[in-house]
Amino acid sequence: MVIAYIIRCWIYLIFVIPSLLCSIFNLYHFIVDRTLRKALYNHIIILILSVCLLYNITDIIWLIHFYRTISPISYAYIFCILWAYIDFAPFVSITLLVAWASIERHILIFHQNLVSTRTKRLFAHYLPMIIFTLYPLIYYMVMFFIIPCSIPLNYAKTRCGLTNCAYPSAAITMYDGIAHNILPVFSIVVFSIALIGRVWYNKYRMGQRFQWK
Repeated sequence: MVIAYIIRCWIYLIFVIPSLLCSIFNLYHFIVDRTLRKALYNHIIILILSVCLLYNITDIIWLIHFYRTISPISYAYIFCILWAYIDFAPFVSITLLVAWASIERHILIFHQNLVSTRTKRLFAHYLPMIIFTLYPLIYYMVMFFIIPCSIPLNYAKTRCGLTNCAYPSAAITMYDGIAHNILPVFSIVVFSIALIGRVWYNKYRMGQRFQWK
């Protein structure tokens, strides 16, 4: 079933407004409150919220405009390629950061010795966040701005039809799907379930009640 563009416009609009308000509200409290800002377990949340906010005020807003007018905000090639780039890079950064967050929770709860010193925090806490944020930005910059793309502009399609510039070959397409979609989602599911299991088991072993909240 094909959803009409105007319906897509309203669906995006209905959800992006509370999403923006929640992102701004939460970021404000995480950044202004010194205790929340300095807590290690909040750093990844602050980063994810920041990238999500960027994604919402660019790609999602541009999509809403396209679905309402059936045309991009700008017909310039640089805007079209930038739109395609922003559609990929921040989204993959968010996916990888959420995957890392599901892994880091195990470190912060069960292996605090790995972040007990400044050097350990650099390698086990800050460095992974930097890598998972910058890697997609650099990877897709190469895909969209350095590797030549022969796909012609099509203003009747979202992102001017340049989405496939990210897939110049079958090998790269397979790598992109596995590294940027399958593995992160698999990690999120496995490590999130494992975290609940480990917490439940530790409380069970110590004879404590498991509080789901």
